[in-house]
Amino acid sequence: MEEIQRQREEVVRQLAPAIYAAYEKIRAKRGGIAVAEASDGRCSACHIALRPQFFQELRCLEQGVMFCETCGRILYYQPPVVVEDPAADTAAPAS
Repeated sequence: MEEIQRQREEVVRQLAPAIYAAYEKIRAKRGGIAVAEASDGRCSACHIALRPQFFQELRCLEQGVMFCETCGRILYYQPPVVVEDPAADTAAPAS
């Protein structure tokens, strides 16, 4: 538990004070959950569809944060993992 607390403190030190303050405020209001993934155009916390332009901006965001327009949580976008079909590499050529 001490290691987790140390890691958390390290992350907090790297955050801008305004972002950390927003995080703590949201966490207090939203049952301890301040961050949610945006997946398939929806907020994973409130399950409300995000506006297409908003979702596109989030997908392209390199710095800063964006908040769900419905529940106010901090959103992040995790690109889908592309898994290649291993059978495609081992398939014998057609004769």
